[in-house]
Amino acid sequence: MQTVLGRCVHSGRIAVVFGVLLGVTSSIGWSAARSGIELHTSKARLGALVGASLPDLAIESVELELGEQCSPAAPLLFVTARIKNHGKGPVFANDWSGTVYALERSTKGWGNGLRVPAMARGTSKSVTFPIYYLKSAATEMIGTHQFLVGIAIDSIEESDYTNNRFGPISITVPGDFCTN
Repeated sequence: MQTVLGRCVHSGRIAVVFGVLLGVTSSIGWSAARSGIELHTSKARLGALVGASLPDLAIESVELELGEQCSPAAPLLFVTARIKNHGKGPVFANDWSGTVYALERSTKGWGNGLRVPAMARGTSKSVTFPIYYLKSAATEMIGTHQFLVGIAIDSIEESDYTNNRFGPISITVPGDFCTN
């Protein structure tokens, strides 16, 4: 076990970083403020200080399932995506983590997403999220839909972004499923 104690100055603030390198690291920073001490987390600063390796997220599989009903404000579909961290570094669970999403290939912008969970290197996790009935295009809910599933690449620093997409994957919503 290696303990790291570092100090960096960024934008006039001093951050003190404590971390234990066991494949998963954490950082705690304090900065002086008029109201007292402000607590914040910073995975980017920790990575820069200790040279932590980056995660590499890949979508291994995707399942699309029909919801229980076809009506406004109800989940029409459920997406389950299995994500694996092939990288050498962890994914931290914080407000800045990325999103796994599913978007229908038509230009309607129909889809949804969910925050990527914390993941140690070498682990896999499944996330399930709903895709709601699209009231503005109610007549288009019936039929076959193709979805692209991906991990937003602008919010998690990774070693490889080329494996962040899956699909298209298709699902058919039967005509008798949507009666509204």
